[in-house]
Amino acid sequence: MPIKHGFLKNVDNKVYVDTYAMDLLIPKTYFEIDIAEFIGDQLRVLGIFYFIVRKNEKDKGQMYLINTPSPILVSFESETSAKHTIHGQEDTYKVFTLNKGNVFIESNSIVQSGKNVEAFANLLHSGRLPKTTYESIYRQYIQVQEDNETSLKVPSSTLEAIIAELVRDANDINVPFRLSKGKDFRLINLKNLPKTISTFAGISFERMDDAIASGIERKRTGKPNIVSPMEETIKY
Repeated sequence: MPIKHGFLKNVDNKVYVDTYAMDLLIPKTYFEIDIAEFIGDQLRVLGIFYFIVRKNEKDKGQMYLINTPSPILVSFESETSAKHTIHGQEDTYKVFTLNKGNVFIESNSIVQSGKNVEAFANLLHSGRLPKTTYESIYRQYIQVQEDNETSLKVPSSTLEAIIAELVRDANDINVPFRLSKGKDFRLINLKNLPKTISTFAGISFERMDDAIASGIERKRTGKPNIVSPMEETIKY
């Protein structure tokens, strides 16, 4: 996990803050889906999140993304809560402030575990993966398996298909981003995918009330349904 930024410093396999301060923006939902947790007085979190680097007290800071799909252990000075809008999406974050000399990453070494792969999958499938690029999502999925010497034992085409369906047009989630003419995308929760695709798929899955409401809205607005092989079989 090499760190090369000028505001961080590597010493004895640890990574220290080498600037006035850093604010880690950890979505509150990370704690709800076991992506982040407190270990004593430290924070353990999957290394995919945004943070703000401040060079002095008056500096508003510059935002960066750490994109390491493995857990890191962080020491921090203080914790607050705030709303931030990133890539057009507002969310509530726990803000952990680190000052110069604090440990940003307790160890550069990755402790390999299948749970790290599970954590990444939960983050992606919940629609909460911090936004990077469409192409990088697949690379992250492969990297976390390689880093942890763990294989999901599914064809790469299956992972690509999952990602292709979870990534939707930013302005119309009914349209997969791969088929969109737009330049921006958003991720959706895997549990919301069936009702997004078709009314039949929605009521066949779970959250039936939501699926029915979605089906009514689909009918009123004339949005198309994707007909599944199961529906064709039932029809005849």
